[in-house]
Amino acid sequence: MFRLSAKSRLAFGLVSLAISLLVVMLATGILPDAEKQLLSDRGEFCESLAISCSQLASDGAMSSIEPMLTAVVARSPSLQSAALLDKQGKSLVSVNHHVGWRQDRASADRVEVPIYNGSSPWGALQLRFHSDKPGGLLGFLHNGWLRILCFFGATSFLVFRFYLLVMLEHLDPSQAIPDRVRSALDNLTEGIVVMDKRERIVLANRAFALLTGLPEKKLQGMKMGRLPFVGNEDTAPWTRALNDNVGVEGAILHLPNKDPQGIPRTLMVNVAMVWGTDGVPRGVLTSWEDITVLEQNKRELRDAKETAELANRAKSEFLANMSHEIRTPMNAVLGFTDLIRRGLVVDADEQQSHLDLIYSSGEHLLNLINDILDLSKVESGKMEVEITDCDPHAILQEVTTVLGVRADEKGVVLSCGSDGPIPTKIQSDPARLRQIVTNLVGNAIKFTDEGAVRIQATYDPQSRQLIVDVLDTGCGMSPDAQAKIFDPFVQADSTVTRKFGGTGLGLSISRKFAEALGGNLTVTSELGTGSVFRLCLPTGIPVGPVDPQQFALLDGTRRPARRAEATTAGKLVQLHDVRILVADDSAANRKLVQLVLGRAGADVATVTNGQEAVEIASRQAFDLVLMDMQMPVMDGYAATSELRQRGFKLPILALTANAMKGDEDKCLAAGCSGFLTKPIKIDHLLATLAEVLGLSTEPRQLTELPPTELPAQQPPHIAIGATSPQSEPATAAGALVSELPTDDPDFAEIVVEFAERLNERLADIRKSVESNEGKTLREHLHWLRGSGGTAGFPQLTEFAEQWQGELRRTGASANASYLAELERLAGRIEVPALPSEHTT
Repeated sequence: MFRLSAKSRLAFGLVSLAISLLVVMLATGILPDAEKQLLSDRGEFCESLAISCSQLASDGAMSSIEPMLTAVVARSPSLQSAALLDKQGKSLVSVNHHVGWRQDRASADRVEVPIYNGSSPWGALQLRFHSDKPGGLLGFLHNGWLRILCFFGATSFLVFRFYLLVMLEHLDPSQAIPDRVRSALDNLTEGIVVMDKRERIVLANRAFALLTGLPEKKLQGMKMGRLPFVGNEDTAPWTRALNDNVGVEGAILHLPNKDPQGIPRTLMVNVAMVWGTDGVPRGVLTSWEDITVLEQNKRELRDAKETAELANRAKSEFLANMSHEIRTPMNAVLGFTDLIRRGLVVDADEQQSHLDLIYSSGEHLLNLINDILDLSKVESGKMEVEITDCDPHAILQEVTTVLGVRADEKGVVLSCGSDGPIPTKIQSDPARLRQIVTNLVGNAIKFTDEGAVRIQATYDPQSRQLIVDVLDTGCGMSPDAQAKIFDPFVQADSTVTRKFGGTGLGLSISRKFAEALGGNLTVTSELGTGSVFRLCLPTGIPVGPVDPQQFALLDGTRRPARRAEATTAGKLVQLHDVRILVADDSAANRKLVQLVLGRAGADVATVTNGQEAVEIASRQAFDLVLMDMQMPVMDGYAATSELRQRGFKLPILALTANAMKGDEDKCLAAGCSGFLTKPIKIDHLLATLAEVLGLSTEPRQLTELPPTELPAQQPPHIAIGATSPQSEPATAAGALVSELPTDDPDFAEIVVEFAERLNERLADIRKSVESNEGKTLREHLHWLRGSGGTAGFPQLTEFAEQWQGELRRTGASANASYLAELERLAGRIEVPALPSEHTT
């Protein structure tokens, strides 16, 4: 149903009042009536004319009446005709005969005036006037006052409506709100805004004015779009509500106006429709809640969560890495100490070599502990620096000399020089300066497989700064890696720890030391090309220049010396009259165990899988079974369970490369009597056998195990890559030499067989990687982890562990790089020569 707007209804009411007032004024005579006046004038005219005719008739001048009437009709435009009648109604005089005269009806156009002779009727004067309006309805509509009223009503309606339209736009609706309601709106903490359909602000409370920073009066009538709101959507929520006639809840808008803490405001807006009585939307009511603090708290919580997750991940990686870094030198310390303690070292040079290894491993452990302590001091703000005169030339030369051996071992050229003269003395902390440069150069050597590392010193007299650049031709870093390389516990990526080792503390500590000395440490790097670490330190007032020629070029071309390792001696287990079954699918493991146990006096039988172990143990008598847990055909778990079900009561010791607590429990649950991990440690193996079999030990030397020179145990972070071209192939720094006494043909044969088997397996491993056969690849890595250590290659054991860990963490994404690294490792294995009687 059509409904008038409020402005139209108001205008219509005003017009009605005005017309009513006009009608009253007309009815009361306040306003003249032209038509009534016309009738009155006509009446007076007719009476005057009738009196004249009556006078002429009384005087007997009837002949004068007709000329008079004719003259009157002719001179009166409104008069159409006239006639004089006697009392019988007979026409005596007629001018313009009356056409259509109706005796029974008088009107304003037809007037009849009686004429008296004294008191007696004499006749009548009839006059007909011209009519200026049509008859019927048209005549009614032709009424002057009706036309005036209609014109006045229509014109007034338009004028009133336009006036209301203009005035209402400039009218302040808030003035129409009661004071108590206005006070309640202004006391609300939420902003309240009412907008019309054109998005103009009709009402805004004090809270909204404070949010925008504009006074309430200035907001009145303003287009909402003029305010600098920024939202996540292109369309404002109130615009969407007006377009869709549906309210909007929870819209988020941002306002550049900052809160008292200087943070841009974040507002949550709810929009409700304002409906008219006719069901048509008239505008919207919006509420505004300032959620800046809440959003800031959410952001801080999210950032804190991300930081905590990153810190937790870095901590986990650091702990895993530290476990590896500590365990490796600790194993060397314990292992070589045990050799000396048992009296197995028969040569003074060998003993000195082992003591050197113990000392270097202890130093490595001490350095790790110092790194952790240094970091804790720096983080707690308790680190102290001692500024004194120090000789930068001597410090750089010392670092070059000390780390030259490590560079020699990798075939990397290490040199030191200066670009121009540098002071002989600067004011700094020599210990911290030495530690910073040592960390930088040590890192450079670690990450450089081939090429060179150079220490370049420069002095800037303008800023009084000593600049030390450490340049390398190593693997380099991506921009992302450079951004986080100075964070504690963080290395460029997970492959760094896997390949090169390290704690990820050195660079973080070095930068903090540099900052504590008033300088800075930065890096520029290009992935695959190399890196440049720049140390800038204030020198104070320097003393005298040093000729750059005094910086000698130190070429790292020395080869690592081969050190002698002990033969097996000491308190030895006697296994005479003991029969042992060894079940292992690895030929190298079988060979080594058979050799060691055989020389201890045991009678050893070997099989390659669990099925064969069950069959031979069921037919023959054995005192003990050494059972590998992962074998083809039938694994060790199934074989052990089968033997126990068949009544085999004698000890079964598990052999597995898995050293987790859950693996030990699984072996014991299958029926194993004990648990041994790979790679096989001879002393631990013999001690375990003695304990299980109840045998005694006695000091004696194993026969026919001559002393031999063995390479020093290589640290786990040895670089994988090409050797120096200046090195000889047979003794290159990158060669992998077995730790077994390969001068003994039997041990040498184990190494040879392992190398042959590894070359055979490489093709299968490559196929597993290319076809993404995860299960098969894990089986190969399990074999490599155990057999590599058994053959005297702990590097291969650690490499297999790292690959297995990467498979668990990231799946097959890094398989290609690991495969390439394994192929390089296999190519570096130094295979001993066998005597002719051991060759086939």
